[in-house]
Amino acid sequence: MDDAKTALKKELGLSKRSSDETTFSRDHATGLYVYFGHMGDKEKQAFEKWIRWINSNERCLTFCGAMPVGTPRFCKNDRCAFGPGDCPTLIALGRRMGVGVPFCSIDGITPIPTVQNLAQAMKNFYDHTIRRFPFEPPELKLLRDKFDKALKAYEDAVAPIEKLRTTIEAEAVLALTIPQIDSTIAAKVNGRGFSRHNALVQIMILQDWGLGKRSMSDVASRIADEEPLNPFFQYVAKRRSSKDSMLPLITKECPDQEADVPHLRSQWSWERDSTEEAWKNTMYWDCLFIAAMYTEMGLTPPDRDSNESALRVMLAGAIKHAQEAEAVADAALKEIEDLLKKILHPIPTSPIPTPPIPLPPIATSPIPTPSTQLPPIAPSPIPTPSTQLPPIAPSPIPTPHIPNIRMPHIPRPHW
Repeated sequence: MDDAKTALKKELGLSKRSSDETTFSRDHATGLYVYFGHMGDKEKQAFEKWIRWINSNERCLTFCGAMPVGTPRFCKNDRCAFGPGDCPTLIALGRRMGVGVPFCSIDGITPIPTVQNLAQAMKNFYDHTIRRFPFEPPELKLLRDKFDKALKAYEDAVAPIEKLRTTIEAEAVLALTIPQIDSTIAAKVNGRGFSRHNALVQIMILQDWGLGKRSMSDVASRIADEEPLNPFFQYVAKRRSSKDSMLPLITKECPDQEADVPHLRSQWSWERDSTEEAWKNTMYWDCLFIAAMYTEMGLTPPDRDSNESALRVMLAGAIKHAQEAEAVADAALKEIEDLLKKILHPIPTSPIPTPPIPLPPIATSPIPTPSTQLPPIAPSPIPTPSTQLPPIAPSPIPTPHIPNIRMPHIPRPHW
């Protein structure tokens, strides 16, 4: 049994995953368009999760096909980038589901940055700043809690903006994007095979959503006439009137349980050229699908009425509220950044000299002159003593007595 499985995988080229394979494709997206459009509010939460995932996913960076860099992607590979008709289709589906599609613009080509992207960029900068702290100061926890609350309030304020904008743009879809989708369909139907099949799937989706046009119905009728052996083409072209042409094809091309023979179960038959008779290798899911389409009772188109002017007033108020919330979050982030700068580059603690404070000048007021003049003081004469001292008579100085001394005679020599 294992050998048979291995041989079958080898024959189908499934022995190992090719490096060119992706985890999602535009066919998968088309299947989700059909599913969500059919289920409506029952799967609204699932649709919201899908939109949030696409919005949080990185945009196309390199190989984006005919689309510009920055185009949304269905998966994390650039080969999953949106095509020209995906944004218009998602806008219309978002209108039907009452869910905003923030990453799509009306033209379907120009990628737009969304508030969620901006909030994520703010969160990334916040995370980068937090990682730069060498330690966690006590005041950081309060600042982190403040930022988290502000960012959450900002994201909550954005939700009604995305929904209102999508609702308003969906109204423009009827006038602007339907012709674009119509031209996309016209380009696809020219070649037989999966491209033509995808074009009729798109026609079916738009008709079910109440966005069909007479030109689309004419295309479907022409294709059904060119490939009368494809029951899916018959369904899209004639389901509004009669499905009788489908039943003989279903019973002929989908195997009876008793008459079925072993075969490769590898084909979704209705996306192949009818001349290939791909139903001989049916995977059975294609048969279950077409049988369900034969028995379904049809869908009611959604209500197209809206008050665009009132919606635009509501949108302006929501944008103002979101801008205020953004300012609070940005201020909280700046507080954290200032704290980081304070820690990484502390201010020197050396005392800063205080400049001397000049004292006010003292007024030199003159000393007041007393009003009372004092009389001048006359000098008193020094009194003469009254007792007379007797005069002192001078004593004579005695003459000393010198005796008469006779010198001897010295004779003169004769030479």
